[in-house]
Amino acid sequence: MIEQINFSKIEVPTVEIPTLVEKKFSGNSYISWGERNNYPSYLWGLYLRCSVLQSIINGTADYVCGD
Repeated sequence: MIEQINFSKIEVPTVEIPTLVEKKFSGNSYISWGERNNYPSYLWGLYLRCSVLQSIINGTADYVCGD
């Protein structure tokens, strides 16, 4: 007897990941991160929305700093 296996696919939503483009403007002492200077906010948003990422970052910080 031959066993039949059925496969299905899961649709994964596409997410636009911002590219890190560093630009130094003449006359200013700072470097812009990303096209709208929002790369740090993007990373903070990822941290807030993902509990697995939060536990990894918090655990690493506790390990390095000593709780």
